[in-house]
Amino acid sequence: MVIRRVIALALALALAPMLILALLTSQACGTVLSSDFYKEQLREADIYNFLYDELLPVAVEEGLHNADGVAPAFKLDADFVVTSIRDALPPDWLQQQTEGAIDSLGPYLLGQSDSFTLTISPDERAEAVEAAIIALIDRVDLHQWLLEERAPETVQNRLDSQDLPLGIQLTSDEALVSLERVVTPEYVRSQQTGAAKALAAYLTGRSDSFSFTFDFSDRAAPLEEEMTAILDRADLSGYVRQEALDPALDENVTEDVALPFDVVVSREEIRAAIESAITDEWLAVESRRLVDAAVPYISGRSDGFALRISLRERTEASILALTEAVKKTYADRLEAAPPCTPAQALALARGNPVGLCSQPGVTADGFLRDAGVDVDALLSAAVHDMAPGEVTFTHEDLTEATQGGEDSDLIAEVREAMRDGWTVSEEDLRDALAGQDSGLVDALDTVREGFSEGWTWTEEDLREAIADPDSADAEESLDAFDLARDGVNSLRIVGPLLLALSLGLVAGAGLLGGRRWPVKLGLGGSALLAAALGALLVTFIAAGLGGVVSDAQAEAAAEAAQTQGDERVEALLSAKLLGVVDRGIGRVIGGMRLQALLLALLGAAAVAGGVVWARQKPRQAPTPEGGAPGRPPPPAPQEKAPPVDEEPTEDSGPQEGDAPPASEDSPEEPEASPDGAPSGEESGPQEGDASTGDAPPADDSEPEEPQAPDENRPV
Repeated sequence: MVIRRVIALALALALAPMLILALLTSQACGTVLSSDFYKEQLREADIYNFLYDELLPVAVEEGLHNADGVAPAFKLDADFVVTSIRDALPPDWLQQQTEGAIDSLGPYLLGQSDSFTLTISPDERAEAVEAAIIALIDRVDLHQWLLEERAPETVQNRLDSQDLPLGIQLTSDEALVSLERVVTPEYVRSQQTGAAKALAAYLTGRSDSFSFTFDFSDRAAPLEEEMTAILDRADLSGYVRQEALDPALDENVTEDVALPFDVVVSREEIRAAIESAITDEWLAVESRRLVDAAVPYISGRSDGFALRISLRERTEASILALTEAVKKTYADRLEAAPPCTPAQALALARGNPVGLCSQPGVTADGFLRDAGVDVDALLSAAVHDMAPGEVTFTHEDLTEATQGGEDSDLIAEVREAMRDGWTVSEEDLRDALAGQDSGLVDALDTVREGFSEGWTWTEEDLREAIADPDSADAEESLDAFDLARDGVNSLRIVGPLLLALSLGLVAGAGLLGGRRWPVKLGLGGSALLAAALGALLVTFIAAGLGGVVSDAQAEAAAEAAQTQGDERVEALLSAKLLGVVDRGIGRVIGGMRLQALLLALLGAAAVAGGVVWARQKPRQAPTPEGGAPGRPPPPAPQEKAPPVDEEPTEDSGPQEGDAPPASEDSPEEPEASPDGAPSGEESGPQEGDASTGDAPPADDSEPEEPQAPDENRPV
């Protein structure tokens, strides 16, 4: 008896921790080990509206604030950006995708499945996203961004890297003013909308390629005006002389001119005379003709040009200058010559002069006329034969003359852009993104693939992300991950097992602790009540400890309200996550508390039932006539069965041997006294009474049931 009660006490003591573990495991299976729990927690935390109402505005505002030089030109504000994102990806859609991801990923992480496929299909939102992108791009002042943010640095680098061709002298400010006159805000706006639509369709996967052509055809006239003004300010006279005239003279004026009486006009003198005849005024006129021919070619309105610069007029002027110089030479020589001899005078008179000789009263012109020498004709013929009649300057010469590195390509690009437009393709977009960050190209492909085909993530992708191939502990990471999944899944088996063991401990404590059934019921209920109260106490202690999370959440919320800058985003997110954790802990503790309270009530009910049962002793049957008290009356003698052929009729009365019918006025059975005897009668000696000397021991054992009468005993 003592051993049984010791074992019962041990079982009762083991019940408390077992029940606490069973309740905790049961709550874990219903909360943290259930995908629905996380969806409910996110809903209760209103996390989806929190993202758009609190977190995203702060993040966008900080992003625009940190984007130096971009935000003023883009003319974006946080409210507009957040509204555009909300319109494109509303909270309801975000909640639907998030809960779908939890339903797909949760069972795998909890060890309930060996695979998962997570698919996010934003194709239904592609049109809304495209509209949001267009709206955002339309808010950008692209003209201001180009002219104030991009162009100054680009133009300055260009001017600093090399000298401009054609003798152009241009400052950065002058270049920007001319660029702004050609690329007006109205023109940029007209092109910006079309470019935004093409880019948005490409980003959302609604278009397989991206290509947009900026049409400059209506900007040719402003471009020519600006180029003409720039070239007019340039020193094209020197360019025409050096690049067109000097090469022609070098090629043609190569010989001296020999005149009678040993007078020689050198090629240097001839060239100098021609160069002297080419005045600045004449060069200015020809330079303007070059500008008028070259500008339409550069702007793309003409396919080429050939500028013919005539030198005949300049050659005639140079011949006059040369004639005057030669005649002066003759005069000087004639003045220094000796007087003519009679023979020389006779020969001169006949037109056959023999050397230079002077005669009184005869000038150099007279001597040359008498000698039959026409200096003008000789020089004109000789110079005209050598000097070029005209110089032709073509677009090929312009291209060759401007080959100072990239200038030839620049002229070709300007012509192509003005004639065919400037086309930006997806290759250009990818090159621009790669120049900023190589990862942006991959991000672009991911976004386009997601909108066109959806984003799919499987367990292989997750395991690949967990197992870093560059790490030596890749396999260990996967093994630890699988071990954690198996452990979490095993809790679903451990929970019911612990609950069954707890019920077994309750039953064992009751069965072994008492001998009568009311006592057994009361002891089992007492053990359950004590264990449930202990579990209830543990929940209150855990709630007190969980207050640390609540305090941390309140502190994070206060910090988020006071923090500015990038740290505010982290503070807001921390406060929200701590709030979710706090509610989750409260959910688990509250569930355990409710279950413990219900079990305590069940234990209390069992104790009360045992007490009530113990107080209700069984009634003793009245002493039959001729029988011993407490013993059932002997069975009545049975009648012989009637013959087979005798069938009772419905109207037959009472038969012989039938028991008389009970009278309605028969006296009621007297009530039993508290000791089991009928009231109003003195009970005789009973079996087991003290007077017989065979009284049973006073313990809590059950009274023995009365023995059934022996049917074979004669009545």
